[in-house]
Amino acid sequence: MGQTYTISIVKGISIIKYTSNPTLENVLQAMDELGYEESTFHRIWDMSNVDIAMTSDDMRVIARHSSQLVRPDLKSAMIASSDHDFGMLRVYEGYREGLNGVLMVFRDFNEAWRWIHN
Repeated sequence: MGQTYTISIVKGISIIKYTSNPTLENVLQAMDELGYEESTFHRIWDMSNVDIAMTSDDMRVIARHSSQLVRPDLKSAMIASSDHDFGMLRVYEGYREGLNGVLMVFRDFNEAWRWIHN
């Protein structure tokens, strides 16, 4: 199976765009690929064109993993378009509360982009 996401740097922001449905394994892989070294860049995780078929337990694992890789001042925006996917990302946001970094969930890329820049 090919790569399920792309990572690009645009104006100092790491943009992780999923091109097929994310799994626990490839979300962890993307986080590891970005690593702590790349954490000088704020991040936008764009999952607006895929279906998130992960569980709340998967979201907990991802939150724990990301807390080891994220600086306290890092901002991450996550984008989902469907109600279900937005809800799953809000579950993740809840698990991330109180851990390193600041996370917000959005439905629109432009809204996420504006928030990252404020």
